[in-house]
Amino acid sequence: MKNNISISISILMLLPMGAITTTIKGELTMASYNITHGKKNNWPKRQPGVCNLIQKINADIYCLQEIIKDNQQLDSIQTALSNYKYVGKPRSSGIKGLSLWHRFVMNFAQDEYCPIFYNPTKINILAHDTFGINGDQWTSALLPRICTWAHCKEITTGKEFYVYNTHLDHKDQEKRLMQIKLILNDTKKRCGNTPTIITGDFNTTVTFEVEKIFSDADFIHARTVAHTVEGSTVTHIKGGKGFECDHIMIKPKDAFAIQCYKIFDKTISDTTSDHNPISMIFSLN
Repeated sequence: MKNNISISISILMLLPMGAITTTIKGELTMASYNITHGKKNNWPKRQPGVCNLIQKINADIYCLQEIIKDNQQLDSIQTALSNYKYVGKPRSSGIKGLSLWHRFVMNFAQDEYCPIFYNPTKINILAHDTFGINGDQWTSALLPRICTWAHCKEITTGKEFYVYNTHLDHKDQEKRLMQIKLILNDTKKRCGNTPTIITGDFNTTVTFEVEKIFSDADFIHARTVAHTVEGSTVTHIKGGKGFECDHIMIKPKDAFAIQCYKIFDKTISDTTSDHNPISMIFSLN
C-alpha cells in the first residue's frame, strides 16, 4: 500500500504545473458572437467556418447577434448546436417600440434575432422575452433594435441569474447611449439583486460616457475582474482599424467568480465573420 502511495505521489510530482485541473461546481462558459447576417458576405461560404468556431468555443450559453432566417442561417446554427435550445424573437415580431418608420424599414431591413442558445443539461430557463430598444419617434435609431433576456437557473447549484443579449445602433453614439439606458432600466425593474449579465455587439468601446452609464448602474466589464485574460482587445475591424465593441458586463461584481475572459482574436476572415467572438468562464458566488 505504501509503495502504491509513493508511486502516485511521484507521478503527480512529475506532472507539469496546470496539468491537474478541478471542476468547479456550477461553472459555466458563456460566449457572445456577432456572426454577420446571412445575406452579407456570402453566408454559404462562411457557414462552415462560423459553425466550427461556435462548436470549438464549447460554451453553455451563446449570445449571438445578426442571425436571420434567410439563407437558412438560423437553421445552420441550430444544426451546429443540435443539443441546445434557444430563446429570442426577431425584430419584426410585434415588439413594442417599433415606430411607423421602423415598420416601414422592416420591409427592407433584415429581420434579425439576438437569440440566446443554452445547454439544457446545465441551465433551466425560468422566463424570457425580447423587447424593443428603439426609443420614441424623436430619439429612435435608424434601424429597429432589440434585446433578448433570459432568467436562468444553473441546475447543479440552483443559483439564478439573468442574461441580456443585444445589438446596439451602428451609426450614432447618442442612440447607443439611449439604448443602453433602456436596457439598464429593464434590468433595474426586473432583476433586483439577482446577478445579471449584459452582452452583445455594442458598436462602441466601454469608455467615457458609456462606462459611466454602466458604472452608475453598478455594472462592470467582466474583463477587468477576470482571473486571467486571453487575446487582444480587438473584436471588430472598421475602416481598417481594430477596436473592442463586443462586451460582457456584469452586476454585481462580487456575485461572479470569473476564471477566464477570452477574445478569440485573429478569427475575422471572409470564411467566418467580421467580428471575433468573446467568452468568459464563470461561476456564481
